[in-house]
Amino acid sequence: MTILVTHHGKFHADDVFSTAWLKIIYKDVLIIRINRDEIYKYKNNAEYFMYDIGNGTYDHHSKECKECRPNGKPYAAFGKIVRDTYQLVGFDKKTYLLFDNLFVSPIDTVDNSGPAAAISQHSDIVRAMNQEDLYGDAQENAFLKAVEYAEFVLNVMINKFMADKELERRAKEIALQKKDKDILILDKFYPTNPFKKFGTKFIIYPDFDHWNCNATDQENFRITNKPLDNLIFRHETGSFATFRTKDSAIKAAKLSLGSP
Repeated sequence: MTILVTHHGKFHADDVFSTAWLKIIYKDVLIIRINRDEIYKYKNNAEYFMYDIGNGTYDHHSKECKECRPNGKPYAAFGKIVRDTYQLVGFDKKTYLLFDNLFVSPIDTVDNSGPAAAISQHSDIVRAMNQEDLYGDAQENAFLKAVEYAEFVLNVMINKFMADKELERRAKEIALQKKDKDILILDKFYPTNPFKKFGTKFIIYPDFDHWNCNATDQENFRITNKPLDNLIFRHETGSFATFRTKDSAIKAAKLSLGSP
């Protein structure tokens, strides 16, 4: 069993998501929430994993333990913990950096009293779960409920980022096998972003009894607005279109590239 030690009273997304992350990687945990007068009982003791309190490795409230990312954005406890343990959920360095930038860093920034422009809906939701009496049983129960919420969100996000990693691997594999990388014919839908990295301009795939044509690089390539055979729908941005037949979708992609 891993014994987790953090502060009691008012909770924020930082300590809540830190707790949820540690529950995911260590499974069997005991959570102890303490006040500052009790820090001496747990600090510098390998039996306890202390965070967001105590001015140690995984705190961020004093000059001694403040750290910033290479881009200048500050770490909070959550960011430090994820940085040091991301491999335990199956992330590689590239996936971790993306996850940190899109999900972890906004929570850290808010907890470090970041600029008003800093946005993290999860921080707002967790903050709203605090009770009027910050030191009663209802508050402790609210903390555990908040951790349940954060654990659910983290599991969803971890699975999503791992799935995106596999999609990118599969997209590269498909692209490298094809002679014509500008237009790829797929057996099912794949997100367009992974294919963009490998030079693909359009992907075509079945959708029930129709065929879709998606532009992967919408800044430079869009589905033409010229009359198209068997067209069912074309998005006004030219990002995708739906056709009655596969051949019509292929022809639309070729016309959009300037080919006959």
